[in-house]
Amino acid sequence: MISHHSTAAEPEPILLTIEGHLIGRIESLTDSSDPARIIRSYYELMPQEQRDTVEIHRERLALLLPAYIVAFTAADSAELAQVVSDIETQWAAILRIHAQQFTREVQQILIAAYGEVYSLIFAD
Repeated sequence: MISHHSTAAEPEPILLTIEGHLIGRIESLTDSSDPARIIRSYYELMPQEQRDTVEIHRERLALLLPAYIVAFTAADSAELAQVVSDIETQWAAILRIHAQQFTREVQQILIAAYGEVYSLIFAD
C-alpha cells in the first residue's frame, strides 16, 4: 500500500484504486444481455446498505426523466439546466457507489447499461 502525505504547497494527492476487494465482471452476462438485467445482476452482489442507497438515487433519476422531457420539449433553458443539474447530482452519487464497489471494467459495463436504459438523457 502506498501512502502519500501532502503539504500545503503540494497539489492534491492522486488517490489510487486498489481493486482487490471490488466486485469483478460476471462472465455469464454479455454485451447483448438486457441492460436492466445487467444492472440488477451487479447490484445484487453489493452489500444491502449500498444497494438501498443506489436504489434511492436510481429512483430519483427515474423521477427526473419526465421533467427533463418537458423542459427539453418546451426549450425552457432555465428549467432544463436545473433538471440536468439534478440528474448530474444523482448520476454522480451512483458513480461514487460504483467506484467503491466495482472494478473499472464493471463500472464501464454499468455505464453502458445505464446509457441504454436512459438513452434519452445519456445520449452522446
